[in-house]
Amino acid sequence: MVGDFLNRAKLIVLKAIKHSESDLLVQTLSATGDRLHFLAKGALKSKKRFGGGVLEPTHYLDVLYKEGKSSSDSEPLHILLEARVIRDFSGLREDYDRLNMALSFLSLVSRLTRSGSVGAKEIFDLLGHGLSACEGDCNPETLSIQFRAKLLFSQGVLEPSSDMAVLIRTSLKSSSDIQLSKAQRKTLDHHLHLATEEMLHL
Repeated sequence: MVGDFLNRAKLIVLKAIKHSESDLLVQTLSATGDRLHFLAKGALKSKKRFGGGVLEPTHYLDVLYKEGKSSSDSEPLHILLEARVIRDFSGLREDYDRLNMALSFLSLVSRLTRSGSVGAKEIFDLLGHGLSACEGDCNPETLSIQFRAKLLFSQGVLEPSSDMAVLIRTSLKSSSDIQLSKAQRKTLDHHLHLATEEMLHL
């Protein structure tokens, strides 16, 4: 019977929203590529189960949860029982621009996986690499463009032979090796914006 089973998963927190005086609604992407939604009861008060900001966006977690019921018009809301931080990407919180870029990655992934995506497992891996690259020695403008290019390519929106080829081919940790002029960045940014909006409206 749904609701009686306990499950464990590794996931990245995309978004956490206050639901009541003490509860949080948490949107995540799991390591297997599933988008999972949780109700974390007492999360804002329970230091034992969810203390230390464990449910902050960008955190990579190991969680225990009880399955929620699904319906035809909405994704199931699971009950989050425990959460342990595997990696908190603490370096992001030492720099406003890096944190802001990481949050933009989370927002984009959240939007593109809203109804389930092809290659969501690949998206999870890409997101993890993107957050790690944000912490490292990177060119923020180039990394932002490269992350979006790789994400859209994984969803079949961009062709490998396009002008995005070098961005798609290069690892995110090597984004600083990509040399783009201001004009190139502007053109690529515009192209990616249009491609993103097209995909969101499919």
